Amino acid sequence: MTDNEAHRPRIVRVYRTAGGSAYHRTDECAWLHKGQRRAAQQGKNLHDIQQVHREAAEDKGLAPCEHCYAE
Repeated sequence: MTDNEAHRPRIVRVYRTAGGSAYHRTDECAWLHKGQRRAAQQGKNLHDIQQVHREAAEDKGLAPCEHCYAE
């Protein structure tokens, strides 16, 4: 690893939907898909799952998924 690589900020990618309130560690998160099913049952528009930078998700006010990021 070069000095430049060591000092470069690490970009973390997460998953979200345009209608969701949380971001997820993987696109296979059970809670992500549960939210999609719930939205469909309620007759809401379904949004595609998107991969985004975590910083962008946080800037949009999204919180980490309680399931994916449970400690």
